[in-house]
Amino acid sequence: LQRYRGSMVPAINKPSDPLADPALWNNTWMSWQDPLKPALDEVWVRRLVREALIAAVILVAVVMLVAVLLRVSSPSTLMFRSSSTNKDRKRQQDTPAEQAERANLTFSQP
Repeated sequence: LQRYRGSMVPAINKPSDPLADPALWNNTWMSWQDPLKPALDEVWVRRLVREALIAAVILVAVVMLVAVLLRVSSPSTLMFRSSSTNKDRKRQQDTPAEQAERANLTFSQP
């Protein structure tokens, strides 16, 4: 074994990175020169995030639209609208005495 170690040719595929020494990393070896993760995975994640964001915006818009429609068509809103229109109608349907009084006030003013 000692003779083998003495005559052994150093490995030519040894990483050139000095930090690639497993002794520096608790004797844990991992390939430092593996190709990087394909960029397709990152593109897929970005596309998924974009689609999720678009879906969330559409969902919020639909919920807000439904809330506005429910608020506008709720019975309390309809009663409020009908009561205000009834008041306007009552104002328009004054008695003849009130109409004459109003006419006299407008003509008597300079």
